Amino acid sequence: MTIQVNFFGRRQSRAVATFARDLLARALGRFVALVRDVHVRVRDVNGRRGGVDQLCSLDVRLADGGHLYLSDLAGQPESALRRLARRSKRILQRRPRRSRTEVQR
Repeated sequence: MTIQVNFFGRRQSRAVATFARDLLARALGRFVALVRDVHVRVRDVNGRRGGVDQLCSLDVRLADGGHLYLSDLAGQPESALRRLARRSKRILQRRPRRSRTEVQR
């Protein structure tokens, strides 16, 4: 599973990128057989005007060809990333798994 972090409309932050990679590796690590790669986008919507304007999105590409797209808005990117990690983990936990008879065919 590869995790790529991109920034738009704001300066790149090594700390935020490292935080995102570590957080998502912990949250999605048990789904390594399901998840092919994760693209993280961090965007400052309002620029220098401030406010609750850090839009973070995850594009999770799955091994079976499917994908999940999630986004969240917060004052700090770390807050949005925490919520996105919890949501993506919850979605993958609830994802139906193929039965043994389906796998053997």
